[in-house]
Amino acid sequence: MLVDSAELREILVGHYDGLSISDVALKSGQRVVYFGDFKNFERIEAEETASYEWSKWGKVAIKISDGSSANEVARMQSEISALSGIDSNFYPKLYYFELLSFNAISEQPLKPKLFVTIEEYISSVPLSSCMDQYDSELKVVGLLVELIKALNVLWQHPQRYVHRDIKPANILIRQDGSIVIIDLGIIRESGSIGLTNTHQLIGPCSPGYASPEQIMNDKKNITFKSDLFALGVLCYQIISGSMPFVAEGDGLQDVIEKTCNYHPEPLKNLRMCSNELSDVIEKLMQKQPFRRYRDISSLISKLEMHKENLNDR
Repeated sequence: MLVDSAELREILVGHYDGLSISDVALKSGQRVVYFGDFKNFERIEAEETASYEWSKWGKVAIKISDGSSANEVARMQSEISALSGIDSNFYPKLYYFELLSFNAISEQPLKPKLFVTIEEYISSVPLSSCMDQYDSELKVVGLLVELIKALNVLWQHPQRYVHRDIKPANILIRQDGSIVIIDLGIIRESGSIGLTNTHQLIGPCSPGYASPEQIMNDKKNITFKSDLFALGVLCYQIISGSMPFVAEGDGLQDVIEKTCNYHPEPLKNLRMCSNELSDVIEKLMQKQPFRRYRDISSLISKLEMHKENLNDR
């Protein structure tokens, strides 16, 4: 497993002359993510010298993955493919990617090889660190509308992408309150075969936020409605202060059982929000995908109207 180390930093700085690493992100999954910038960096490519003027990118996020892992490379390629085809402020810009096979200083083969992607740095805080700021129904509805609009960029893409890992840590909040969705490492096309063995009990996801069809690795039913389920969980958590399918002391099997069979108390019964918002969240978290919302435009319109009503109160 890759970890932040002086050796890894030396390999990167040796390969990218002019790279200055300023910080490292908290460990998440199989990647190491550095933050830094480039100064006066040029690359000599085959048959020509190309100046990429990387210094104009300013601060960037540099993601390092195990390039010897077929699954990890496939996931990185999925993320690259998605980000390359998206032009939206809801997602970070992808600047560059490559597979490093040799140490530029020692000229020895790298073991493991390193898959590197360089993305736009987003000045922000993760939603996981500021959930308490969404302390009114109006703010929660506003956040939900923006998340649906952001994800609809994926859902309406010709490839019909599904994020599959919507959770607070993967939602960044800029200083102006706008959102950015990150970590498309397990993105996939709706109903596609994917990378996970069909006979594996649980597909790639974050238990507690993932839908029943993801938990059960029911690939043909993993669509945009799987992301809707996660949005319902997220809103329930923000409003109630607790996750609907996770309690203290629960193990993975407990979370799986609750996700597939337990129906949390509607928020309106707990007098935590309006009947209108409670009903929306309850429908988002329906166990069977066909019981969740089908028409995204109508859902957005419904929530926008509810926002207006809340503003008028």
